[in-house]
Amino acid sequence: MELLKKRVNEFPTPYTLKAAAAQGGPETKLSMLVMGLGNLLHKQAAKGLVFLAVEILYLGFMFVNGFHCLAMLPSLGSVEQEEVWNKTLQIYEYTKGDNSVLILLYGVATILLTGLMICFWAETVRSAYQAECLDKQGRHVNTFREDLRTFLHENIKKTADDSADGIYLRADDSAADLYDLYGFYKLQQNWQPSGIV
Repeated sequence: MELLKKRVNEFPTPYTLKAAAAQGGPETKLSMLVMGLGNLLHKQAAKGLVFLAVEILYLGFMFVNGFHCLAMLPSLGSVEQEEVWNKTLQIYEYTKGDNSVLILLYGVATILLTGLMICFWAETVRSAYQAECLDKQGRHVNTFREDLRTFLHENIKKTADDSADGIYLRADDSAADLYDLYGFYKLQQNWQPSGIV
């Protein structure tokens, strides 16, 4: 019954994707097409260039391989292995067909990569909207280095909750605290190797 309860956001923020689409300025809305544009225009050049580079790499991958992998996924290949008579060697030779396992692997990997890219895209739009709001309010807009420092020291404290197992992971906890979640630390604390008195 607990799984059906609506989750409460423990870390509410006014910088949501919905707010960015509804209330964001033109630079934020253009960031939905050109990732990092809003960050570039609001004094976050390094962050904007990273976002833009990721978008260019993703689009490059999709045009070179990704669309082909997705197109081949429903059929898992169309070329079958064939037996062809070689007149000079007087034997049958086999031509390679499409490798359906690799087609499936690349297709699923492309789908997963696209899902990750959608999540990354949403985060870039939120970041552009946050930079826009802070800049309009005259507040300090973090540099890339400050954002990285904040991410590594403060934002990792956000709890990842797996409601099915009730597992809580916190990146700032020590190894002893992580073990303590399962009671291992208390067992290891009293354990001594044999022969030591």
